[in-house]
Amino acid sequence: MAGTKSMGLWAAASIGVGAMVGAGIFSIFGTATRISGNAVYIYLSSLQELLPF
Repeated sequence: MAGTKSMGLWAAASIGVGAMVGAGIFSIFGTATRISGNAVYIYLSSLQELLPF
């Protein structure tokens, strides 16, 4: 049957690791925002102007 899709072990592991890292980043931003207030959002918006993309 042509066109069948399959996911290997490497792809499945990569999706799992990416999900864990992504969740960790969001939880760190939540903790930093709770501690410092709106300063985190001001900092991230200032980074947006410095980044080339």
